Amino acid sequence: MATKNFAKGLAPLRLQLQGKPTGHGQYARHLIYSSSPPIHRTIRLPLSQYRQYSTPPPSQTPDAPTPRHHDLRSQLNTSTPPPPHSEHSPPPPPRNQRKSIRPFILASGFLFLGLTIGKFSSAILAPPPFPSPESPEGQKLTSALRVDAEALPLAKSMAGEEWESWDAYTTPGGDGLVNRLTSGPLAGYGGIGYQRVFYNKTTGEYVVLAWLGRGLSGWPGVVHGGLLATLLDECLARTGMRGLDGGVGVTARLELGYKRPVKSAGWWVVRSWMEEGADNGKGKRKAWVKGRVEDLAGSVYTEGRALYVVPKKVKLTGLGDKF
Repeated sequence: MATKNFAKGLAPLRLQLQGKPTGHGQYARHLIYSSSPPIHRTIRLPLSQYRQYSTPPPSQTPDAPTPRHHDLRSQLNTSTPPPPHSEHSPPPPPRNQRKSIRPFILASGFLFLGLTIGKFSSAILAPPPFPSPESPEGQKLTSALRVDAEALPLAKSMAGEEWESWDAYTTPGGDGLVNRLTSGPLAGYGGIGYQRVFYNKTTGEYVVLAWLGRGLSGWPGVVHGGLLATLLDECLARTGMRGLDGGVGVTARLELGYKRPVKSAGWWVVRSWMEEGADNGKGKRKAWVKGRVEDLAGSVYTEGRALYVVPKKVKLTGLGDKF
């Protein structure tokens, strides 16, 4: 009755589904669509285009009736559930309990690297205080510097008859070491721990062999530029004052050229000589001198040029022939 009412409501449309055998156990379904009695369209749909849904049949007992399924949902709801986990099934394989030692090795390596870098950095940036030159430890260090200086090839090469040498500011008649900047406040192993003056009697050249300690650094590991200026001024003055009246004068002009940084805690050489062809004035009242700071191999690090004059209305105390 319902089918007839549905068909009446869709007139003049008419749907018809027919099944016919096609051979080999398969069937084809014909969908006939018509809008009027003269026109027919047939759509052939092979059975292979329909998706097959199937589940394994449930376990049956002689007393239990076989359930009849009207649709796919009822079939899925009544399917046999998976068997529960057996108590006697083998347990999963145990996880590897061994811990890797790689993090420990990396942490130890970084710790050792940090301690090493920190130790060297603190020694460079904030070195421990140096002993005073008068203390037993300070005297022991300066004595060791003297032994090292005498063993240098440069010092041995200036031991001939044409050379004479002395320690700076230790000549008789001087006012002592403590009253001089380079041999007083700046002395000691951390400062100018050794300063030997060599004079060539033939050429008039002066050579100063000096130890420049870490306490003279402006930047860590590099000697302060002002200290180099002071050292060059004193060394050039030795050369210039030898040719002035009274053997004494003052610095009127000082020119410096810094070529390379001078490292602290090492041996350095200061050479000075009279500038040839310069106007040294009349009556030996003016002298131009040149000089430079070198390493033991002879490489130039700082160059200097200075003018020394004898003041007219000022009487200066002489420093002696050797200072």
